[in-house]
Amino acid sequence: MGKRRQFHIGNILSAMTGRLVAPQPRLGEFETFLEFMGGGPVAWPGAVRTSKEAGRHLAQRFPEIAAGTESAIAELDHIIAAVGPEYRETVVDRWLALQASRYGEMLEVEPLQW
Repeated sequence: MGKRRQFHIGNILSAMTGRLVAPQPRLGEFETFLEFMGGGPVAWPGAVRTSKEAGRHLAQRFPEIAAGTESAIAELDHIIAAVGPEYRETVVDRWLALQASRYGEMLEVEPLQW
């Protein structure tokens, strides 16, 4: 078993859903997250592959989160459509706060075993 590290739920959800929902101040952290998960530097298109593999890995690690991601993303899309894209950042931040209250803000993960 590899080393473990904590990351914001926005990183975990971004990998699981294929949608970048990490909060704005943490966007750079998503790259760090992918590098941790992949075991080293990632560049495009390797980042896409690492994100997809990480999403599958994390869905097994956090089945309770994975079970709700489809409906949670649909809810997020519905809210953004209702209020307009100009409020996307605010809506995503509030949505992430709700997800953090459900599952925890910081989650411990271990890297992929390639």
